[in-house]
Amino acid sequence: MYHLTESCENGVNVYGIKGHDLEYRSLCTDRDAVAALVRRCNEGDLAPWQLPDVVEDFAARLSFPDPLL
Repeated sequence: MYHLTESCENGVNVYGIKGHDLEYRSLCTDRDAVAALVRRCNEGDLAPWQLPDVVEDFAARLSFPDPLL
């Protein structure tokens, strides 16, 4: 099971994902976006070895949002 994490960096709340002895901190400042990611990972029963790719895709979407959405 994956969980939302929260930390404070330079006075700004940042959110990440943790589970199965893996943790990605400071993914972004949008709590709702990371909470949705955590929910999808849990609903899809994401295997731990898949998490790095999922996090990479999530970060890429934040950097380069789809203009059609």
